[in-house]
Amino acid sequence: MNIKHTTRNIAFIFFFYIGMTTNAQEAIDSTFSTNEKAKLRYNKPKSDSILDFASKHIGRPYRSGGKGPHSFDCSGYTGYIFSYFGYTLNASSSSQYQQGEKLNFDEIRRGDLVFFKGRNSRSSRIGHVGIVCDIDTGNKSFKFIHAAVNGGIKIDMYPDGYYYSKRYVGAKRIIESPQEMDLINDDFKEIVAESIKDEIIEEGKEHLIYIVKKGDNLFRISKKYNCTINEIKEWNNLKNNKISIGKKLTIKKDIRNSK
Repeated sequence: MNIKHTTRNIAFIFFFYIGMTTNAQEAIDSTFSTNEKAKLRYNKPKSDSILDFASKHIGRPYRSGGKGPHSFDCSGYTGYIFSYFGYTLNASSSSQYQQGEKLNFDEIRRGDLVFFKGRNSRSSRIGHVGIVCDIDTGNKSFKFIHAAVNGGIKIDMYPDGYYYSKRYVGAKRIIESPQEMDLINDDFKEIVAESIKDEIIEEGKEHLIYIVKKGDNLFRISKKYNCTINEIKEWNNLKNNKISIGKKLTIKKDIRNSK
């Protein structure tokens, strides 16, 4: 049995069923509610690992511009923690707010990023970021670990009745682990489970989309699809060889020719 061709055919049936679209993200958007999509992208084991690592730095001092490992500012801390697990966050809290998936308050989970205004609560500018480490859904509150000017790496509560209560802006989910199996019609679960074990492929007329997994690098992917590293970088406008887990890479090759 040709596994690659079988995977393509079954994946095509799946995408045809959920919207007759060649774009996986559009298919998910058209099938699942905002709340369901947030659940799809919540990976509890990964978030637990991230928080375990984050907590090891409690007590480290705050330093403006600090990127770790001995001192941090708020975005330097989140960037440092997430980079340990293969995620690349932007340099500032305001630019990190442009990443990930926006969440409603009741969708926030451990490991999500939460954003606040800076010292000027009347400003609309993002000035601070932390990582959610505990949720109290009954009281609509959460605890977050962050690099604070006063106290360095520590855990605080939202709402706190004063400072952070006046400055909360929103939350984003960076950790992606699509688990479509949980929400797909029962009649299609088995066939899709067989077809999408190791990778998710979006069928296109002239290309496919490969989603980076743990342990992947450009060399390994280039060998898999019989192309060069430079071709992958050109197709995806990559400036270097760094890729993060969950990143979508365009591969402009006929997958029938892949190894």
